[in-house]
Amino acid sequence: MMFIQKIIICNIFAYYGRVEVNFGEKIEGKNLYCIYGNNGFGKTSFINACKILFLGTGLKEGNIPHSLKHLAPSATSPKKFIKGNEHYRGILNTNACDENKEDFYIIFEGFLQDKKFRVQRTWEGVHTQEINETLELKIDNQSYYNEEAQEKLNICLLPTNFVDFFFFNGEEIGEISENIRKGLRDKIEEILKIKPLDIILREIEKYKRELKEKQADDDKTRLDYKIKNRELESLNEKIEHYKKLYKEKSDDLENNKQHISQKTYEHQKIIADDDKEMQKLYDEKNKLEIELEEHKEKLSDSLKNIIFMSNKSLTNTLKQELHTLKSHSRKEDIEVFNRLLPEIKEITQTYLQENPEINSQEINYVMMNALENIPKALATKNTYHSKISNANALMLERAFIRLEYINLYQDINEMKECKIALKDTKTEIEELKIDDYKQERKQNLEREIKQLRDEQNELEHQKRESENDLKQVIEQKKEIEREIYHLNQKINTERIDNELHFLQELEQSIKNYREKLIIKLRFELRDKILKKYKNLLPNDNIKDLVIDENFEIALKNDKDGLVIIESQSSGQKQILAIAIFWALSELSKAQIPLIIDTPLGRIDGQNRVRIIQNYYAQNLQTIILPTDTEVSKREYEYAKSHIARLYKIENSDDRGHARINNAMIDEIL
Repeated sequence: MMFIQKIIICNIFAYYGRVEVNFGEKIEGKNLYCIYGNNGFGKTSFINACKILFLGTGLKEGNIPHSLKHLAPSATSPKKFIKGNEHYRGILNTNACDENKEDFYIIFEGFLQDKKFRVQRTWEGVHTQEINETLELKIDNQSYYNEEAQEKLNICLLPTNFVDFFFFNGEEIGEISENIRKGLRDKIEEILKIKPLDIILREIEKYKRELKEKQADDDKTRLDYKIKNRELESLNEKIEHYKKLYKEKSDDLENNKQHISQKTYEHQKIIADDDKEMQKLYDEKNKLEIELEEHKEKLSDSLKNIIFMSNKSLTNTLKQELHTLKSHSRKEDIEVFNRLLPEIKEITQTYLQENPEINSQEINYVMMNALENIPKALATKNTYHSKISNANALMLERAFIRLEYINLYQDINEMKECKIALKDTKTEIEELKIDDYKQERKQNLEREIKQLRDEQNELEHQKRESENDLKQVIEQKKEIEREIYHLNQKINTERIDNELHFLQELEQSIKNYREKLIIKLRFELRDKILKKYKNLLPNDNIKDLVIDENFEIALKNDKDGLVIIESQSSGQKQILAIAIFWALSELSKAQIPLIIDTPLGRIDGQNRVRIIQNYYAQNLQTIILPTDTEVSKREYEYAKSHIARLYKIENSDDRGHARINNAMIDEIL
């Protein structure tokens, strides 16, 4: 079992200067170490530094390790991966580089079973073109360097194929798990140490060739046989090389396409968001312009009625005139009555004739006489002559009534507010058109997409080349095998038949054992993944899990129907990935600490508790880097009995001076 006592990061990513995290001695029953940190403070920097310690940057090999390429898709070489480019800062702390610091390294110290170990990866000459990367591994008193150290690291501490299973970002676990599921058989063979059987099979084949070679009757046949077999061996190595290269280019191309899709989506989203926001602003502008016109019309009407109100004498005179008109007869009224008198008389006589009970000569005389005298009587009364006609008097009276309900201040204020709102909306539209940040972001994305498409074209070309090379080498191999077959016909193998037969039987037995072992491991893996998944998500709709001969994983529901993994929620996919990781680590019997960034980001509250109590509560040392919203007081209470120590990441405003300090829970939550 491995236990990490100390992690030291010096001037790598967000960590400035020598930053040391001391985990102390192992405490029985307490295996959980929580390093809290806000987003952007250095949690991801920590996990990536741990990965780089074991994987390296590929500087000597000339290729960035596959597990690290996603950190810098635009980095085309290990040197650019280390030092950065215009799109990526590199792994070296920017402030330390600006200040010409010389120390850049990552260190793990601890125990492996009962032996002390110390592993350190260092970068030297970072301010020159000849940057150098060194690796030192010390186990007890034995030291190893560079290639030998990497080989020992893979054998004794953490094989490179295990890194993604033990050091990972919870936000990326679904993607990691997807890559694992796509090539699970290869991973199984590597992780579960089936590869040594392939080495034995190759050695048997080599020994068979050597036996046959010795039985050749003449030197020429013996030499030809030896040369052809060496050529065949060389071609087999080339085939493996080109297969690996073809797979790497295919994987790189797939990752490249995913990055293009992601960047294109981001670019389209900015445009779509801009369009939505712009449309919203234009709709608001149109609405305000209509409202402003309505306010103008309303104010215009108000002003028409109120324009003379500033002249108090005029308004008082008009009001007095209207009052006098109401209380006096008017000459115009008597003239109107005289014009209408004949009609009034005619109507009166008609009425009397139609009503004989009241019709008499006397009544008729009285009525006609009264009508004739009404104008004379009115003329003797107090009559009044006005320049305001009756129609105009009525209009003025109504106007004065309206004025009582007019609030000119409110109308003016509403129009003023509408104008301000319209001006602000127009300003927002102009600002949106020239939003420097968004424009810069769009331009950067366009550059990144162009660069990725250029890389895509190059990768497609390299993939075609490796495919053609592979086909060519396979054809060469077929030709060599034909030549070896003909040479075999010339060799008398009677004296070694028993040995050859034994070797063939041994070879077949190992092949059979290998296949049976793979089948056994396949079923064991299926049982373990399903058990872990149900432990973590007992009420899920997944009732069964199937792993076929190619180690492709399929999920089934309670009706035995297939469940498409990609259709599952982010939380379900993350829990499935955890179950796969957990099962593989158990099958490999590797007792390696877990280091997990953003461990519970996509998991709901109830399932967080299950992960803490099951996955994190194993006997393995587990270092998690959560935010205070992931492992809040509720989760902390469930995890408290397993927690050995608490830490907190602090950082400056420029996010380039991260430190990790011991902390109490009250300082964090």
